[in-house]
Amino acid sequence: MKSMRYIEKSNTNLRCLDAHRAFPRNNFDNLPGDCKTEIRNMLLKEQGFLCAYCMNRISNEWNSTIKKFKTEIEHFYSQELHPDKVLQYNNMLAVCNGFYLENGKSETHCDKTKDGKVIGTSVLRKLNPTHPLCEAQLKCSVSGDIKSINNDPDVEFDINDMLNLNAKQLKANRRLVIDVVARRLKELIKTVPANQPLRKTLLNKEIKYWLGEKEQKLKPFCQVAVWFLEKRMNNAI
Repeated sequence: MKSMRYIEKSNTNLRCLDAHRAFPRNNFDNLPGDCKTEIRNMLLKEQGFLCAYCMNRISNEWNSTIKKFKTEIEHFYSQELHPDKVLQYNNMLAVCNGFYLENGKSETHCDKTKDGKVIGTSVLRKLNPTHPLCEAQLKCSVSGDIKSINNDPDVEFDINDMLNLNAKQLKANRRLVIDVVARRLKELIKTVPANQPLRKTLLNKEIKYWLGEKEQKLKPFCQVAVWFLEKRMNNAI
């Protein structure tokens, strides 16, 4: 089951970033607000409004509780270790705020993981959502747990220590998606004549429902649904 979606980075150059880089002392912290807004908008469209790491919904809405946008700009290669990449668009990802409140306590994940990626000197070993292989490195059980498909210890380190992608609420959200896609598939099967196999065209239509069109809002945790449906392609005609 795919649990991370490959992000094909745009080659578009942002003029506001180019202008900011022209002055050597400039950095991301003093980047003008309108430029950050432009970056955030591009990243949201590029990623289908999903967090680069956990695939939760992100948006341009303001989170009044924590006084942040519901989308944050993350540097895949940390600013601490890679100052040369701080103002490179291809090193930027859109991510969620990185925590859930669980019984009054916050559970961190993605780029806010305690003792993980939030520490700029810690490095993701294998998982990179801008690399096509990211989808093939992960599997997810029906209980919502993410694991390395080949028991790779480096991938397991990234999942659990760096990103905490098995946070309780994230697992619950994946289980919910599995339940929804299973119910929709059950209704789809009812439309097929008795003793007839499901047609691939119907499954592809359902996959399109979860993925939508380019630069539209993808369904949260859509790759979980896609895996579920693609598995059934083997028995379809």
